[in-house]
Amino acid sequence: GQLTIPLMKKHKVVPHVAGAIEAVSSTGGLILPPVMGVVAFIMAAFLETTYARVCIAAAIPAILYYAALYIQVDRYTARRGFDRLSKEETPLLKKAMGEFWIFIPPIAVLFYTLFFMGLEAEECALLATGAIIIVSMFKKTNRLTLRKFLKTLEESGRGVLEMTVICAVAGFIVGVVLFTGLAFSLTQVLIAICGGNLFLLLIFAAIMCVILGMGMPIVTVYIITALLVAPVLDNLGISGMPAHMFVYYWGMLSFLTPPVMLSVFAAATLARANSWSTARVAMRLGVAGYIVPFAFVYNPALLAQGPALEIVISALTAFLGIAMVAIGLEGFLLLALNWVQRILLFMGGLALLVPSGNFRLLGLSIAVILFIWEWIRVKRSRQRQNIEGLEESGSVRVS
Repeated sequence: GQLTIPLMKKHKVVPHVAGAIEAVSSTGGLILPPVMGVVAFIMAAFLETTYARVCIAAAIPAILYYAALYIQVDRYTARRGFDRLSKEETPLLKKAMGEFWIFIPPIAVLFYTLFFMGLEAEECALLATGAIIIVSMFKKTNRLTLRKFLKTLEESGRGVLEMTVICAVAGFIVGVVLFTGLAFSLTQVLIAICGGNLFLLLIFAAIMCVILGMGMPIVTVYIITALLVAPVLDNLGISGMPAHMFVYYWGMLSFLTPPVMLSVFAAATLARANSWSTARVAMRLGVAGYIVPFAFVYNPALLAQGPALEIVISALTAFLGIAMVAIGLEGFLLLALNWVQRILLFMGGLALLVPSGNFRLLGLSIAVILFIWEWIRVKRSRQRQNIEGLEESGSVRVS
């Protein structure tokens, strides 16, 4: 944020929007494979599966999250007529790759050892770290000297100590929940309130995850929600990966959702913007984070579970759906959209996220009609501009 927010403000992005973009994009790193933070390791242990399997399941939802963010930012800049950067401000690809190629080998090692060799996650991390040390030797400015190495060990030790404290506190919470029967009691209460209605239960579970996650580190947030909320979903048949991903997403969203919204407060401080204005924009930009968890609970294909063809179809329709939702919220496609078009785009996008042929057909029909409508509007607008241009030059006489 210290780098990107001033850069956005320099190019005339208003402060609270710059802060919101940074808050949403940074928070999304928690759900983006292949790293996903420490939570992915803990989730793998909870589900008794591999770290690679958790990363594969998280891939499509994470792409949808960033797709919605990118489309909204792109339409925001188009609506306000932002120009492309000048050649002086745009670095050459060859020069950029010459400076930053050293980041590629460690990531390649991490991917290869994790997904192709099938090694344990800690072994993959160790080998990737070794690759970082080796490639850093090729450039003098990045070279790892003895002093830098000792400093790295010190900072790593501090990080391990922090994680140890967090895990110890989380272990205490686990013990309290298990021995007091709190998880079982909460499950029964919520099911009784919702009357067995899954959608209503998901809404209550989402609200609980946001409340439980307020102001806490993401590891603690996930452990608490996995122990208290995931069993509630399990009792209605939503078990395993969908349930844990659902509580993880909504626990993460406490970083963007008022009143605590730690990511938003941090970004607003850096941007010197109003926190509530920043939060309002951040919730809009992070819309996929609020919608996609409901989608993959009803359609596990979005978590790469099920036949390959269904996974591909679900991913493509979900991408189109989330794009329609993002455009509808931003209110600009090729021209400014009116409220009817925006509502239709939003509803059509939601329909495409429903795992039903009829709903997908409805959403696709709305998309085709609106895009044709927009194409006709653009064509007419250009014709009017051409006529006005000719009139101003005196080539056309208007009666």
